[in-house]
Amino acid sequence: LAVLDAKVAFEELFPSLAPKLTDRLHAGEVTCVAVNPFCPNVFLTGGSDGAVKLYVKSLNCCILCFNLPPTSAKNSLSLPVIDATFSPTRETVVVLATKNGTIFVWDFSRSIDFPSSQYTTPMKEHERKEIASLSFCNKDGFLAVAYHSGDVNFLRLPDVMHRPCTSNEKLEIILGLK
Repeated sequence: LAVLDAKVAFEELFPSLAPKLTDRLHAGEVTCVAVNPFCPNVFLTGGSDGAVKLYVKSLNCCILCFNLPPTSAKNSLSLPVIDATFSPTRETVVVLATKNGTIFVWDFSRSIDFPSSQYTTPMKEHERKEIASLSFCNKDGFLAVAYHSGDVNFLRLPDVMHRPCTSNEKLEIILGLK
């Protein structure tokens, strides 16, 4: 991936996103990549550093970077991002998973800064389930959550998370690309 070094030029083109520009590399390994099925020019990476970075291929740069919120009051650090998947029906929704079983649903049409919802996968007391991967099952909002233990859970997302976007909720408009 070529990286655009002219950070100032990008900030001038998209002033509303200028505060979101940060270093374009992860502080650790990249653990997942997800391509937006509606905007193949847009993809994100998740890292062992807990950072999520959204890229626009045609601009050759990272336009948005955020860390997942801490999953408990005891731990103020972001956990590594294990997997990410974009919604097959709503281009502004991405689902991110952490190692400890927490799933964040981000809807960029609602907020770029905060997740729309957060789920903790069901676990028995003293059981530690580490998420291996995520995948939408179909277009009705069911998310398959696979674990290293071999278990699979299905999470039903609220209807608002998988209904099609309206024209003013399109990802490229929200990100200021159109």
